[in-house]
Amino acid sequence: MGVLSGVLLITCGTVLAMADLRPDKIQVADGKKTQAYVRDGLVIGGDKAIDEVLVKDIRRAANQGFERIVVDLAGNHNGEAAAIERPPYYQISVTPDEKRLVFTVWGHPKLSFDPKRVQAAFKESSVVERVQLFPVLDEGTWTFVFELKSGTPVEIFELSNPVRIIMDVKTPKVAALPRSVRPASKPTRNTFPAVAPGKEEPEAEVAPPVNSAPGIGAMDPVPVQDPERHE
Repeated sequence: MGVLSGVLLITCGTVLAMADLRPDKIQVADGKKTQAYVRDGLVIGGDKAIDEVLVKDIRRAANQGFERIVVDLAGNHNGEAAAIERPPYYQISVTPDEKRLVFTVWGHPKLSFDPKRVQAAFKESSVVERVQLFPVLDEGTWTFVFELKSGTPVEIFELSNPVRIIMDVKTPKVAALPRSVRPASKPTRNTFPAVAPGKEEPEAEVAPPVNSAPGIGAMDPVPVQDPERHE
């Protein structure tokens, strides 16, 4: 991510002057995944020339080590009804103390998704506590918020074909149980049947391994697919 100055932070309708935010806290979203996670600050991106945008969907997908949030978009460029190659201008505020992501998108956005379906999908999230889908109060912008379960870092970038904004939120690591409370392995029982003279002796039956912690390893994570999409 690059660093950019001279922008305004808009959070839930509040405009903060540039002096309220250090320049090193403002970063520009990349056009691909680079593993550059942000814990605190403002991420900006998109094309200011896009003057009409349609928010088609907000969805999530579990991946190994992070959960992916995707905002699917479509729109016009300078009034031309042509497929856009980038998202419109947007700002995402990452605030670990408040444990939330505040997303504001420009381009006279119109909403074209089912809010109830989006809310239901995020009830299964391991990182998002709640999604606040505010009404469009200003015809030029729209703001919505992801309240997180913890102040974990997030990587933000944009992809095209189709156009979408990606937020990869790291999933908290689960600490291993102390050895003193780990479940003890069951002793292996020999179950040798009678063997006739001259016959090969069967192998001993080995007990299956026991997970080091209950529930860990019982569910395989969703495999990462395309290195840029991971959806």
